[in-house]
Amino acid sequence: MANTEVTFTLPEDVKANFTLSDGDKAVTDADGKAKVTL
Repeated sequence: MANTEVTFTLPEDVKANFTLSDGDKAVTDADGKAKVTL
């Protein structure tokens, strides 16, 4: 799955206090969408 980009959306009740991180860099945006490259 190298270089596969996965985008998903966190539920409203979770996204406010849920942040995925890649190292020290947050990958979730203000809409709760996270984009992760595997």
